[in-house]
Amino acid sequence: MDRCDECGFVYEDHEFDTVPSELVEVGERCATSLRQAAADPLLAEQATRRPDPEVRSALEYARQARDMDTVTDRVRHGAPLG
Repeated sequence: MDRCDECGFVYEDHEFDTVPSELVEVGERCATSLRQAAADPLLAEQATRRPDPEVRSALEYARQARDMDTVTDRVRHGAPLG
């Protein structure tokens, strides 16, 4: 697998050593957007808006991170994925 079909992430487009800092940066941007949306209902749309058609919204990134955490936890404990 060299690409995520769901989000379009291409693994070879990123250097192994830079992935952790890239993930932290994306996480911080998403967290900021989600905090602002939670604090001000008028900003809630901001968390669901894609900045570009090819770029997921903060809420979409948060959902994918949650899903990946669930999958990782199930694999770690030998639980079925389905």
